[in-house]
Formats: sequence, structure tokens, C-alpha cells
Amino acid sequence: MLRHIIINYTVKHGVIDESATTFSDTHSKLVWTLNFHLIETTSRFVADCNLLQNSIISANNILKRTTNLEIYLSILNGLERLVLINIIGRQLLEKVEKLALDLVKQDNEMFSLAALKLLVTCIYHSSNEQLENTERSNGIVQDEPEIIIQQIEKIEILFTKIRTTTPQGAKIFGDVLCQLIRDLLPPNEILTKVFKELMLNQPNPDIIAAVTYQVFRSAIDCSYLALLQEWLLCSLPNFLAFSQINKSVWCLTVIFMSASLNQHLLKIFPEVLSLPSYQQLNEREINNLIISAKDFYRRLDASQKAKFREIFQQNESSVYQSLLGCL
Repeated sequence: MLRHIIINYTVKHGVIDESATTFSDTHSKLVWTLNFHLIETTSRFVADCNLLQNSIISANNILKRTTNLEIYLSILNGLERLVLINIIGRQLLEKVEKLALDLVKQDNEMFSLAALKLLVTCIYHSSNEQLENTERSNGIVQDEPEIIIQQIEKIEILFTKIRTTTPQGAKIFGDVLCQLIRDLLPPNEILTKVFKELMLNQPNPDIIAAVTYQVFRSAIDCSYLALLQEWLLCSLPNFLAFSQINKSVWCLTVIFMSASLNQHLLKIFPEVLSLPSYQQLNEREINNLIISAKDFYRRLDASQKAKFREIFQQNESSVYQSLLGCL
């Protein structure tokens, strides 16, 4: 009886139906909180999923149009808790994840970042089986190709956000992206995408460089170093083709260092990230390129070394000629 009374009140006062009376934001938050609490405490015992389903539909409508951050966060937090305590079944979870993806795409950075938390919760919750398979495979990501494709589609949205948001927002999206890639994607499935992003005129190139570093470390951890070296050799002409020599030098330094096994060299990677890739090229940047390129070159076989030299010999820049002279 009490459950029906509460449902009747919450439905008529904002959860499902538009209330005829204007209430305060505090009242609206309390109505949604009461609704989520009711779902959490009674759904396991009452064979009625309409309340949950209708609440998700209503949340979808409200979250996509509201400009009230407090109500927005209240509903997001309620949905996240339902996901975490495993109240939401797979079909409805997919709807919540789709909602979170749509909310992350929006231009308002504050609202987008708030939705990111729900999105990450949904992704990891729906990837439990994949994560267990990865753990049984000594940390090497395992899954069906179809699932990998779905994960890449979600990752693509985060790459887009890095390109279109503020440096502060891009840092958050980049940190999340690094962890998702490490946990859910085989490095060989994402290498091409990372190279493409690094070659774009990024407003936040240091964030993409950090993502590149994470992908390369994952590849090395998964014993893909040989594949990574070959991939880099094939990609070198693309980086050398940049019209801006400073951008070319910076990108090459990033990929050579990211592929390194030299722990001493890796310690200066944060310095490379702090050097803007589009400003005046200085001696320090050139030196970083040379030492990282030499480290990469040293680990190649004879045929790869010949290919490496041939690629750089085709470029007349004095920077690259100096590099060849140091090999």
C-alpha cells in the first residue's frame, strides 16, 4: 500500500508526468531521490519492472533538456547507483549507457563531464566478463571482435571530446581514455586510430601524446614490441611529411619515447609533453628527438635499420641530417 502511494506521488510530481504545480528544486530532487530509493529497496521483491523502465525513459527526457545542474546531477547519481548495485538488467543498462553517451557528447562541458562518470560506470559494469577474461589471460585484453568494435565506437567519442573541449576538460577525458584503452582494448586494435589523432592539428596535443604513450606501453606489456616497431617504421613518412618541422620533431619524439624500453629515457617524457609542438624549435627539442630516435634505432634489426635510414635520408631538413649523423 505504502509503495503504491509513493509511486503515485512521485509519478504525478515530476518523475513521469509533468506536475501541474511548480515546486522548488529541492522538492524535485527529493522526488527523484525517493523514486530511486523505492526502486532500490523494492524491485527485488516486487515483480514490476515498469517503474524502473519508466524512470529511465523519464530521466532520458529530463536530462537532455534540463539546464538545472543540481537536478541533473541528482538524476545522474541515482542512475549510477542503480547500475552499481546491479538493479538494472542488460537491456535497460544498454539504454542507460546510450543516454550517458548522448550526454557526454553535449557542448556544455560541465554537464558533459558529469555524464562521463555514469558512462564509465556503465562501460565497466557491462564489461565484467571481458575484464575477467583479461585477468585470466595475464592482463592481455581478450574479447570477441564485435565487442571490440563497440568499445572502439565509445572510445571515438572521447577522442572527439579531447579535440573540442577546454584543456582542463581534455585532461579529464584523456585520463579516462587512457584507462579504458588499457583495460578494454587490445593495443593492436587502437594503434592506427592513435596515430591518426596524433597527426591531426590537435588543440590539446599533449593529451593525445599521453594517450599514445599509454597505448604503446600496453602494446609492450602484451609483447607487441616487434609489431609496434614495424608499425612505427611504416608511419614515419607521414610524420616527416608535416609542413611544420617543429610539429614533426615533437610527434616523432613522442612516438620514439613511447616505444622505448629505456627507463632513464622515459623519465624525460613528461618534459616532452610540456614542450608545445607548434612553437619555435629549440636545441633541447632536437636533442630529445636524437636520443629517442637512437634508442629506437638500436633495437631494430638490420633490414629495419636500413629502412629507417632510407626514410630520413629522403628529407633534406638539417635536423634529420644531424640525426642520421648520430646513428
